[in-house]
Amino acid sequence: MPLRFAAAGGGGGSYLGWRMTGPTNLLLICLSAFSAVFVLLTVLAGVMRALVAAFPGRVASGDAAVVAAVTAAVSSVYPGTRITRIEEQR
Repeated sequence: MPLRFAAAGGGGGSYLGWRMTGPTNLLLICLSAFSAVFVLLTVLAGVMRALVAAFPGRVASGDAAVVAAVTAAVSSVYPGTRITRIEEQR
């Protein structure tokens, strides 16, 4: 069902001078917009899943800068302590 537009006010053809004369169904418009957004989000979720599978996160390794920063911070709070193991809590 095509929409028809008619000029209101008799001239100029400006955007504000046009009004819809065809039948409109607000429920149909809302459902089509909802389904379009749902399909778009589904496609984006699939792309994100593929990217995460293709490029997995880095495995945490004992970075020397991190070890030095933690050692300096702990030594400033508790002088004379010795760091034996650093673990990340999840």
